[in-house]
Amino acid sequence: MKLLKNKMAIVSFSALVLASNPASAGMNVDTEAKADAGAVSQLNTASSLAALGLAQEDALLLISAAKLRKGVAITTVQAEKTSEGGEDSNKDSGVSLSASELLERATELAGDNAGLLALIEDVRDIKERGRIGGAVNGHDDRVRADSVDTYTMRFKGDRRAEVYVEGDGDTDLDLFIYDEDGNLICSDTDRTDQMLCRWTPSWTGKFRVRIKNLGDVYNDYTLYTN
Repeated sequence: MKLLKNKMAIVSFSALVLASNPASAGMNVDTEAKADAGAVSQLNTASSLAALGLAQEDALLLISAAKLRKGVAITTVQAEKTSEGGEDSNKDSGVSLSASELLERATELAGDNAGLLALIEDVRDIKERGRIGGAVNGHDDRVRADSVDTYTMRFKGDRRAEVYVEGDGDTDLDLFIYDEDGNLICSDTDRTDQMLCRWTPSWTGKFRVRIKNLGDVYNDYTLYTN
């Protein structure tokens, strides 16, 4: 998973997240595009915090990640895809980055630390209504081992478009975005299954979103779009 390079910056950011008032940290109503893009980016940031929190066994980072995730309202949608290659495979369940799972792990790490336990309860009480970052669409699916899933999606011209894919942690996934003329306009090909693409289409049109599984087992992922 992607980790933020400067741990001290992450810890400072975590403190700001926990200290903020969700109700007063509203979206910028003057630009809907910025609000939508912020929600997708917020999920990506939450995943980075969660990854570091799990690796470092740091309850505060996990609490911060859970709060960020609860600040995004996710509308579950269905999306048609085509699949190329690959085969079915069996494996144990991958890691979950849901707010509830992160808080459960944070509770284990907190032990009898009253301050951390109080923060955990505060975040549990937050309603998942998109009060910090806004709302996104989320589609749950599975890409088979050594295969490619392709979606055709429509994005508006002159408005920031974002696609974020969050896998189950078991394989390396790559993300590619093509315009309707077949031009590659964005890709994320690092060695993780947390992928983010941002671009601003020059016109309203259809784009192909391709998710490639480089592993030898399937990967359960969620595809988020603004």
